[in-house]
Amino acid sequence: MEQSFRITEIPQLRSISGTISAISVQVMPTYSVQIDSYLCAESTALCVPVINGRVYTKAFNDLSVATPLYVKHQVGQWQPGNSPTYIKVQLNIWWQ
Repeated sequence: MEQSFRITEIPQLRSISGTISAISVQVMPTYSVQIDSYLCAESTALCVPVINGRVYTKAFNDLSVATPLYVKHQVGQWQPGNSPTYIKVQLNIWWQ
């Protein structure tokens, strides 16, 4: 499963320009399920693992702030009969 984020889809930021200087991500599933998440940039093969539900990284420095980002989730050890799990993601981007 993937969740995509395009800063240019936010009406107030459609004409934004600049480069990324840092990103933080927090992943919060509704249930205690084994989920491996990765922050990735669409224009590169670079993905950064989200460890223990959080990551702060400068790995995407110098990419355009308009670069589409996505968080990829891989659910492990899912058992039949488990309740549905919803995943809330908080993404913060700093740019210059």
